[in-house]
Amino acid sequence: MNNIAKMKRIRVLVVDDHPVLRRIIGNVLKKYPDLNLVGEADNGREALRKALELQPDVVLMDVNMPVMNGIEATQLIKKAAPRIHIIGLSMHEDDDTAATMKFVGASEYLIKTSPAEQVIAVILNLCSQW
Repeated sequence: MNNIAKMKRIRVLVVDDHPVLRRIIGNVLKKYPDLNLVGEADNGREALRKALELQPDVVLMDVNMPVMNGIEATQLIKKAAPRIHIIGLSMHEDDDTAATMKFVGASEYLIKTSPAEQVIAVILNLCSQW
């Protein structure tokens, strides 16, 4: 890998209908120099618009949201921009929801109680192929 590739920061969009959770995730991301929080969205429709506009490398996508849920937003984002990695996030450890998120294109599915280090490790692993 050349020096330019090493300097590229991973661009992350955080999507969750709870502003406090978005802020917490954003603060965690800011602690890692390899990660760059490029935006936030509070529903699936806004997530789709911002993903297409900002072209993040990774979207942390809440599953249950108003206006458009994370499953539908994931499917539409992956159809329009297949290179974007999407990590589904939910409060519930539910195999059916995890399978559905992966079926529509999510790279990973994590529960919101996962340690921050695990979320960061998944992001870094997904983007390690550059």
